[in-house]
Amino acid sequence: VDLMMASRLFSCGRNVQGELGLGEYLPEDSKPYSAAENRADPVADLDDELFGMVDKRKITPKPKAATVTEKEKVKPSDDSKGGTFGGRGKDKISVPMEVEETPEGIVLVSCGLYHSAVIAAKNTMYSWGADNSGQCGHGRSTNQWEPKWVMAVTGKVVSDIAGGRTHTLIVAGGQVYTWGASSYGALAQSDNYDQLNPCLVRQFKGIAIKQVSCGCDYSVALSNSGDIYAWGRADTGRLGIKLVKGKRFEHIPRPITGLGGKVASVCAGHSHSLCVMESGILYAWGTNTFGQLGTGDVIPRPTPHRVKIDIPHETFGK
Repeated sequence: VDLMMASRLFSCGRNVQGELGLGEYLPEDSKPYSAAENRADPVADLDDELFGMVDKRKITPKPKAATVTEKEKVKPSDDSKGGTFGGRGKDKISVPMEVEETPEGIVLVSCGLYHSAVIAAKNTMYSWGADNSGQCGHGRSTNQWEPKWVMAVTGKVVSDIAGGRTHTLIVAGGQVYTWGASSYGALAQSDNYDQLNPCLVRQFKGIAIKQVSCGCDYSVALSNSGDIYAWGRADTGRLGIKLVKGKRFEHIPRPITGLGGKVASVCAGHSHSLCVMESGILYAWGTNTFGQLGTGDVIPRPTPHRVKIDIPHETFGK
C-alpha cells in the first residue's frame, strides 16, 4: 500500500481476498506484477478523506489492510477471520469500511495475519482479531471480535507497533516488547513458550530502537543509529543474515551487515524485507517467488541486494 502526494491512496499486488480495497476480487491464478511494471490502482471510496492524518502504514504478512483517515478512525479491508474487522462478522470486505468501535485519536495502526492493533491518544493500545497465541496482548488466547484496550501496555509511551503472523511488537522508550507465538524464536525470548503479555527483549539493552516490523514468524528492528537487527524464522533468506548451514531460526537479534551506511526505514513482508538508506538506496532480501524484491527476476536473495530504483528524499518518514 502506498500513499501518493496527490492525496490519493494507491495499492498494488495480490488481490485474492480484496486486500487492495478496490471493490473487486481477482482469481488465484491472476498474473503477479513486479515492481518494474509499476501497476497501481487508486483505492475506492476514500476520496480526499485519507490524506493528512496518516502517521504509519504497515505491510502485512497476509491479505489484510487498514488505514487511518482524517477522522482518525480505522478503515480496514479484507478477510474477517477471528474478528479481524472488529465486530463486522465473518464476511469478506473488498472496500474500506470504518471500524466504529475504535476510539478517537488513532495515531498508529498495524495488521498481523488475522489480528489488528492501534495506538490511540494518550498512548492507549487497542487490539482485536485472532488471539489463539496471545498475539492481541489481553493475557488470554481467545479471539477478540471488537477492539479491546490492552491493559498490559498502560504507562508505556509507545512509538511504534508491528503485527506478524501470530505475534506483535511495540517500541516503548526505545526498547522492544514482544508477545504472541514464539514459533521460530520470533519473540526473541530465551524460552520457546508463547507469551500472553508484553515481554522485554533484553538483547537490546543499551541500544535505542525506533522502528519495528514483522513478517511470518520473524521480526526486524531499526535502531536510532541506523542499524537493522533481525531474528526469528530464517528459511528463504528472510532474515538477511548468514547463518550456519541447516539452521532454521535465530532467536537472538542479529545485525544485518553489508549495507554501507545508515538505514532510514525498514519493512518486513511475509518472507521478504526491504530497507531504504538515508542516501535513498533501496535494498531487498528474502523470498522472490512473485518478483516482490523488485530485482527483475524470481531469484531469492539471502542477504541484502540493491534494487535499482530511486527513492526521493522528501518521501522519507511518510
